[in-house]
Amino acid sequence: MKKIFVLLLSISFFTVSFSQNYNFDVDDHNGKVGKMHHAGVVIHLDLDKKDIKDEWKKELKKMGKVESESGIYLVETANVPAIASHPVRVLSSVESTSKGTRIWLSVNDGAGYVKSGSANHGKVKKYLQDFAKKMYRLDIERQVEDAEKAVAISKKNQEKMISTGEELANDLKENEEEKIELETNIEQNTKDQELAVENVADMEKALELVKQKLEKVK
Repeated sequence: MKKIFVLLLSISFFTVSFSQNYNFDVDDHNGKVGKMHHAGVVIHLDLDKKDIKDEWKKELKKMGKVESESGIYLVETANVPAIASHPVRVLSSVESTSKGTRIWLSVNDGAGYVKSGSANHGKVKKYLQDFAKKMYRLDIERQVEDAEKAVAISKKNQEKMISTGEELANDLKENEEEKIELETNIEQNTKDQELAVENVADMEKALELVKQKLEKVK
């Protein structure tokens, strides 16, 4: 029964996570670095900061040498073909917010820090949006993996209930003295089997719901 309770909790988790907000809106935002304010863009992700921070640091390292001070990342000579064909200067930060995680990105493309109206403004925004989609896809893939494991566990539990029922039925035939107790156990097992069947169906439905989320981040 404990396993069934855990699986029911899993169903609730997957149902709630299906309503997760996938935000790809990128807004202009001036960030403070030391005593200076720099133009940049910001995006909010409905995901945990630790996962985002680790992946974002990997992303920055692809650009070049990353320096960090007081929560600000700096890539002095960054190669970002998706934004510019020449090296740019990148400033960035990752912070936790009430909405999840916020990434701020500031790019100096040689003509100044990119802001609304700048030639590369759209490219910088798209760069953040593409990263956000990548993070949501990774998160959904993890959820799909967890859902598949939950389905497998629910099926094993169903098989165990069926096996237990068969054993009890055999015991009933062999031992009339324990007939009343065994009949009670068989009655309970029948209920457990019915619940296990419903649980497998619910977990498979939850798995399909999680998989459908991938369509939202394409």
